[in-house]
Amino acid sequence: IFIMKKNLLLAFFFLFSASFAAQNLDWFYFLTQGQSVYSGNFQNGNRSYSIAIDSEQNVYMAGVYQENLGVDPANPTVLQLTSANGRESNQCFLVKLDKNKNYLWHKTISIGLNSEASIFSIAIDKSENVIIAGTALGNNINLNPGTATPVLYNTDNNLQNAIFVNKYSKDGDFIYGNFYKGGMGIPKVTVDKNSDVFLVGQYHNYFAGYNTDFDLSGQDFYLNGAHGSAFILKNDGNGNIINAKFLQGGRIEAIQFDNDNNLVIFGNAGQINYNNEASFTNETNGTGGGDFILKTNAAM
Repeated sequence: IFIMKKNLLLAFFFLFSASFAAQNLDWFYFLTQGQSVYSGNFQNGNRSYSIAIDSEQNVYMAGVYQENLGVDPANPTVLQLTSANGRESNQCFLVKLDKNKNYLWHKTISIGLNSEASIFSIAIDKSENVIIAGTALGNNINLNPGTATPVLYNTDNNLQNAIFVNKYSKDGDFIYGNFYKGGMGIPKVTVDKNSDVFLVGQYHNYFAGYNTDFDLSGQDFYLNGAHGSAFILKNDGNGNIINAKFLQGGRIEAIQFDNDNNLVIFGNAGQINYNNEASFTNETNGTGGGDFILKTNAAM
């Protein structure tokens, strides 16, 4: 009898817990993965890489899709995004939902044949503008498609990689888009309390003509670190360069500002050269890999 009562109590506890947890769930949403026109199978190459929430609790989500994708919870059978390049090409998306799961708007980037683009990071500035960072590989990549003011990269059909940054208003209006030729790795973006934009990634520094220029105004700004080094780029709110530095020997995994507007960087490295200003060696592992944290003020 005791065992039966104990089992009944346990059953009641789990039932009550599950019911209680379900009552605290506001909403849930699956992005619609469309059926392939090539194989007839449903797609499984869609990935969301970043999420951000603004002061009004609107939700931004970004990532990649292959072939087609539905982004409106109210119309789960409608595929708003369709890739022109088949299931083998990653094409990126940014979607905005309100706090009640209502679809507001979405953005994408058009790509040429045998090309791909991915969004890896989202940031929201103090004016509720949204900034995205990603990578592109290929040709005829347009950061502002479907408009009379395209922002194009690699129109000569060369397959070359780049890092890009786009900025939109809270209503989805395109503000600017920047390409950084030769940019590599998985970029991350954040903003400081002044809405200056900080971008990190890796850059090309191997031979002239392909090296990454961080000043897009026509004035050259190249970094001296070894090819494939990490970079920290600071731009103003209009996408113009303020400063850039390299971090040789390491890889940056995450960036964030503290309440005093200091930039905190997390990454992995063994021995680091920070822009020829300071050097650090892993005391326990020498030049072998290890996690690190670096803190610098926003002025860099």
